[in-house]
Amino acid sequence: MSRSGQDERGYAWRACLPRAKEIQLLLLDVDGVLTDGTITYGNSGTEL
Repeated sequence: MSRSGQDERGYAWRACLPRAKEIQLLLLDVDGVLTDGTITYGNSGTEL
């Protein structure tokens, strides 16, 4: 990585850190889709 790339990344980190410190709750889902995890099967037994 070039030196300028490191500088840009460092600047971005310093710029967002104050706002990130204000986060009180972070909700995540393992597959990126907020669902209840239900799998639905049709009459033939195949996943829908």
